[in-house]
Amino acid sequence: MKRGNRSFRASVSCALRGVREGLRTQRNLRIQFACAVAAIAVGLWLRLGFQEWATLILAMAAVLASELMNTAIEAAVDVICAAPSEGARRAKDFAAGATLLAALGAALVGLCLFVPHFVDLYLR
Repeated sequence: MKRGNRSFRASVSCALRGVREGLRTQRNLRIQFACAVAAIAVGLWLRLGFQEWATLILAMAAVLASELMNTAIEAAVDVICAAPSEGARRAKDFAAGATLLAALGAALVGLCLFVPHFVDLYLR
């Protein structure tokens, strides 16, 4: 499928289609998206500062982008490798490991951002 020189608008449309397809078909992406929405809700409730929002947004974007890349790698490996192989398994495991690390990092970012606010609320 040749895509050639398409417009920026067409490129964005393809990217959004990928996000929609990922959300529709990938359970883990839906879970991570729900966690991001929950983190946004908590951030609004706690009235995070600008730098806190920037940190939170970067962490959420890293996890969601990592999960989409993991999905892309798994799909590409499935197309390339007709039969299961050690190399295919390793490629998929490495991609999944990257997503796991991004998710753990984002969870730690959330703790670093939210816990001090919760402690302040508790002590008031």
